[in-house]
Amino acid sequence: PTSIGLSLVVLTVTTGNWRVAILATMTIVGIMGSFFLSFVAQGLTLGVYESMFLSLTAGFAVDYVVHFAHAYNESAATGRAGKMRESLTAMGVSVMSGAISTLMASMMLFVCSFNFFSTYGGFIFFVIFMFAFRNGFVFFVFLFFIDVSF
Repeated sequence: PTSIGLSLVVLTVTTGNWRVAILATMTIVGIMGSFFLSFVAQGLTLGVYESMFLSLTAGFAVDYVVHFAHAYNESAATGRAGKMRESLTAMGVSVMSGAISTLMASMMLFVCSFNFFSTYGGFIFFVIFMFAFRNGFVFFVFLFFIDVSF
């Protein structure tokens, strides 16, 4: 809860738009919630590694969402569709390339015999995959249908 509250405050201050900050925070909460619920669905227990990974989830989730939120907010285009197009053009290739390379790197950890690395690879893969889904679909759908301008 502290990391979510802090990310909301930082997003509000840096973007200057509390509406964009709330939508970005909702996306971050969705990514974290998906990860938490995946533990329940798999029947996993909360060990040392899992506790550490859960605490890192907010940082991974924030990393990608912030770039799109900032680009959308700073866009000079008029209208929601224009702002979305401009933010995806400005940040889409860089952020998605980073996500794809991180996904590929995490897949290399799947084959490690040391349990920490294989578990860490699965964690990274899941969080980045959820970012791509939630940010690519949910966050931009929020921005398209909810007027965040003042």
